[in-house]
Amino acid sequence: EMLPIVVFSQIFHHSVPGLSHPVANKRELKSIFASTALFSTLAYTLLGLSLGSAFGMSVEQSSNLHWNEYHAIDGTWWTQLVSIYVVCFPALDVVSAFPLNAITLGNNLLGAAYGSKIQEAEVSRAVCLFVARVWRNEPNEFVSHSAVLRFVSCRVCVCAFHHQNHRWTRTQFRLLASVPPIVLGILERKLGTITDYAGTTGFILGFSFPALLFLKSQQKAIAQGFSSKTFYASYATTHRCIPWLLFGFGIAMALYAVYFLVLAQIQGEDSGDD
Repeated sequence: EMLPIVVFSQIFHHSVPGLSHPVANKRELKSIFASTALFSTLAYTLLGLSLGSAFGMSVEQSSNLHWNEYHAIDGTWWTQLVSIYVVCFPALDVVSAFPLNAITLGNNLLGAAYGSKIQEAEVSRAVCLFVARVWRNEPNEFVSHSAVLRFVSCRVCVCAFHHQNHRWTRTQFRLLASVPPIVLGILERKLGTITDYAGTTGFILGFSFPALLFLKSQQKAIAQGFSSKTFYASYATTHRCIPWLLFGFGIAMALYAVYFLVLAQIQGEDSGDD
């Protein structure tokens, strides 16, 4: 049951492009991400061993709950503040991060569904707002360039008119990204069960999706007449079988983890009925 959580805790693939962009020497990326993975592994291992040695088999599914009854020798007011802070911090952290993650996921789903139309609508809206601002603040300037600017404004506003429901469509996708987790969280209150099943997506996010993205980008590069081998190519990227193996491994491990989680849950319910 720990395997999906271990894999899920090491996922940072979605942040690799943003983290890689400011790095001047891209040759150092391999060592940077390797040292990051090593450090996080050691940190998680040390934290797990410390909690296991301190609380043994009675460790809570959310380890911060052990600080609910924390008290120092003197038992003063500051110990209660420490206890409240440690117990409430995970919930506050999730509350602050969840809207940002939901917005990001909703925007990604919107882009996947509509593609280039989203960028067209955003550009049309921005230009149309600019034209309206010029008309409101500097009407004389607008009139002096009426031969061109009015024609552009009409074309832009017509294009923006066809995408006027873009904002509502974007809101729908953001609701699609945010509402299901809230509903499922209400139906399932056990944190351990939630993290077990959520962790299974780590195999797909960590192994299958990067391999699939690489294969599709390689296919598109070849279709447009570019070389599929770049300056940063390695042994894993020059052999087409390796990405497919990673893709299949992620899918197989996700199914394997789900199967045993469901089996363990069924056996637990049967033993509870007995």
